[in-house]
Amino acid sequence: MSLFAPKLCGIEGKILFSDLDNLFLNKLDRIIQTPPPAIIKTDWNANYHLGMHSGNYFLTMGFNASLIYVDNRSPVTTEIWDHFVRYYEQARGSLYSSDAYLWRCHRDKINTYPEVAWSNGEMIIDNEYVGPIMSIAIHSNLSEGEYKINIISNKNIDKQVLDFNVTQWGNTFRLKKDFIFVTTEDVPVKKLKAIWVHIFKKSKTEKNIVLRAVTIKKLSTN
Repeated sequence: MSLFAPKLCGIEGKILFSDLDNLFLNKLDRIIQTPPPAIIKTDWNANYHLGMHSGNYFLTMGFNASLIYVDNRSPVTTEIWDHFVRYYEQARGSLYSSDAYLWRCHRDKINTYPEVAWSNGEMIIDNEYVGPIMSIAIHSNLSEGEYKINIISNKNIDKQVLDFNVTQWGNTFRLKKDFIFVTTEDVPVKKLKAIWVHIFKKSKTEKNIVLRAVTIKKLSTN
């Protein structure tokens, strides 16, 4: 979190931080064009690890604190740093990583690459972006039946450009049309064995997609 401090080691301006074990395979143009503060996606998190990072969008989507881009002259960077200093003891006692802290406290201020942004409680997905959008953890036991995933937006969404799957520690559930998944028996859930709903954007769109909320409801058997 010291990256967000003003004039870190006498450096004033934009800083791209990377762990030493990151391997860059292509040009960094798109990364440094992402408005700071930003967390950059890295290919580090195997799918079977997703359930270990419950509640932390950055980790479940492959973003982590090993690749961060900041501008310590920016007021939003100072705001994040001041908050961290003020609540350091609480953050240290309850959160296991800097990316978890940034997600819990500052998710609306952190930009990401690929371009999935937050504004006024809504998720904005760039029209050019193709890939994972979000992962949602279900921490309640599910009984046998069919469950409907409702994607809510203030704007009309062509759901043909979206796809989904549902997993629990590597096991998958049967999927049906219209964002419905099926449990063929009661499914118990534990703290580190949540059921995960993953939503993807599978093609480019004419305009950005704006999501407001996602709900999951069991369908009536009548």
